[in-house]
Amino acid sequence: MSSILKQGILKTLPLFLLLLLSASFFSPHASLVSALFFTLFVPGYVIVEYYFKHLDIQEKLLLYMLLSVLISTHLIYFLSLAFGYSQHTILIAF
Repeated sequence: MSSILKQGILKTLPLFLLLLLSASFFSPHASLVSALFFTLFVPGYVIVEYYFKHLDIQEKLLLYMLLSVLISTHLIYFLSLAFGYSQHTILIAF
């Protein structure tokens, strides 16, 4: 991928995430998409890009999803121990 395209994607990605997050307050479909994106991709992406930059893209994509699910599940578990398991606990974790 060219460096210009990569820089363009990195500049527009935060704007896209902010737009998706703000749209989730008004639309149930947008909230489902943003919840799936933030629980199945973002936590793993941050960890993999910080600690495992040397891996191939196929390995990274698999690790993104695996780590994201592990982190999201444990976060909700520990929050449910602290505050009780409810819909509000899941929203706080999101």
